[in-house]
Amino acid sequence: MEGEIRYYIKYFDVTGIEHIFNIYDITYEGIKQQIDGKVLLSYSETDDPLEAIRGQGLSVELEADETLSFNDLWSEEEKTFQCEYKRDNVILFQGWLNPEGFFENWVNTNWVVTFDCVDGLGYLQDLAFVEDATGLPITGRKTYLELLSLALIRTGLNLNINTNVDIYYTGLSNSLDILDNVYANTERYIKDDGETIMSCEEVIRDILEPFGAVLTSLDGEWYIYKPNQLYTNSEATFFNYTYLGVPSITPTKVIETSIFIGSDWKGATLHHCSGNQQIRNKASLGAYRINYKYGLANDLLFNKFLYSEDGVTLPGWVISTPSYITLPDAGESGVTVDLDVNGTDIVVAYTETLDILQQNELSITNTYTPNNIDAIGAYVYQVRVFDGVSTFYYLDASLGWVLNDPTRKMFGYIPIDNNQIALTVQTPPLPISGTIRVGVYVPVSATGNGEVFISEVSVVNKTETPTDLKGEFHTVQREDKPSSKADDVKEVATGDSILNIYEGTLYKTDQSTPTETWNRKGITESKAILQIMGEETLRMSQLPSRVFSGDVYGYFNYLSTVTIDGVDGVFEPIKYSYDTKANVISAEFRQMYANELTDIKYDKTFDYGNTVKPTIIG
Repeated sequence: MEGEIRYYIKYFDVTGIEHIFNIYDITYEGIKQQIDGKVLLSYSETDDPLEAIRGQGLSVELEADETLSFNDLWSEEEKTFQCEYKRDNVILFQGWLNPEGFFENWVNTNWVVTFDCVDGLGYLQDLAFVEDATGLPITGRKTYLELLSLALIRTGLNLNINTNVDIYYTGLSNSLDILDNVYANTERYIKDDGETIMSCEEVIRDILEPFGAVLTSLDGEWYIYKPNQLYTNSEATFFNYTYLGVPSITPTKVIETSIFIGSDWKGATLHHCSGNQQIRNKASLGAYRINYKYGLANDLLFNKFLYSEDGVTLPGWVISTPSYITLPDAGESGVTVDLDVNGTDIVVAYTETLDILQQNELSITNTYTPNNIDAIGAYVYQVRVFDGVSTFYYLDASLGWVLNDPTRKMFGYIPIDNNQIALTVQTPPLPISGTIRVGVYVPVSATGNGEVFISEVSVVNKTETPTDLKGEFHTVQREDKPSSKADDVKEVATGDSILNIYEGTLYKTDQSTPTETWNRKGITESKAILQIMGEETLRMSQLPSRVFSGDVYGYFNYLSTVTIDGVDGVFEPIKYSYDTKANVISAEFRQMYANELTDIKYDKTFDYGNTVKPTIIG
């Protein structure tokens, strides 16, 4: 927490458990003052068992009078006063005092000031997905964990991140964290107008929803989990990271989520109270459709500025001859290549292979700056296409494709001055489908003196996909026992592809191989991630769900799987409000399902611009 404690509440509930609420003020340097009041801990209410973002909040009541009005807590700015709530010396909440919720009664001599505290997730719907410190766009391919960290930092809270998602692309070990081992193009998080950046909330939802995962705060940290998994195994092992997405000192933690709610007269620790228990039903789900919007990836090379995170490696590139090349310092971009005498023919570095389709046309740009050159020279590079078997085509200086002749190269002029040069060529249509590679050779001059600083190598796809092809529909529905209910179409911005010509393509750990198929832990299957998303949704709502509501005496945390005495099934909280003084939680619990279904029909079709809600054929 930042700043000094300005005010704090300290009290004991009816069972003798201590509760402490602290208000921090970064501008305050005085003595902390104890005040009277209480807090109520709650989570945002939802009716969706797979709602991806579930915010946490506090309602605070402070006892005020003419000498203590708390006017010093009023601020027109968000994220001014940081708040912390502890139960039995365990942090249950960290967040911000919300100025919009500030209310006081001016009529009485003694009155109550009330306000809300929020965990910052609600702010994310209005905050662009940019670097928090600079406001600059986020670029390059990054892991889902990195993207989540960058988005959550925008809450202003530096909280650890815990993840437990047991879905893996084919070939990835199920002992690894998928969120730390799958990559996405950050360029996909720019909207169709090419200028507006998606909000942090939109990015988080796009990451979590295909996995059927949920983000919430618990015990002062972020937790990402799958309700489907908790149904079958109430003990969950989480990967634990710092707020920066770096493994923490304790890399994993185990949480037991199972709780039982019974009756007082039967001696249950957690038991019904207040006499307000009710049960209602929610319909099952018969059909669900997901719309994957492609987004054409114009720039195929994700590290076109030759950025090095560590000063040792160059992601997206292979260094062939390190003796001629100087990499940038850690966190910097651009490489320096030494010249050699005329006739040198050595590949210095080449791009990792990029998937491309036959007949596509590319625009390739090399941007470089000569330095200490005493004789004019030539910048040398090569463009090669490979079909994956035995056929190679090379681009020659006349901009034609030549079969199986590796001597064909492209050339640019290196002057004696130090002016930057942007050398751009547009290729004719590719003769085959396959992988394309751009190799940079040692530049040459008569003396071999000097160097060239390469600041950018860009490979841009100039061929548009058909103007009416926008993406894909993934539709799942029940055949044997269909419900009459079909959910609205869910739109996502990322998915699988056998090619990397789309911005929405997901990548394996090598950052260049697109994902194609996935499986759930312990399940033998090979399916698109969006097919699994749809099927998980139907599994969670495969039968009508009972919703049990009422007050519970005793404390339990939100991340719980609940069994209720006298009621069949396993439940999850969808509404939660904890009265900390009375030790009573007002809650609603929705019945969960996760059994495998054998009657799911899956269809993949293409999106030509008309988004249609699915109808049920069973």
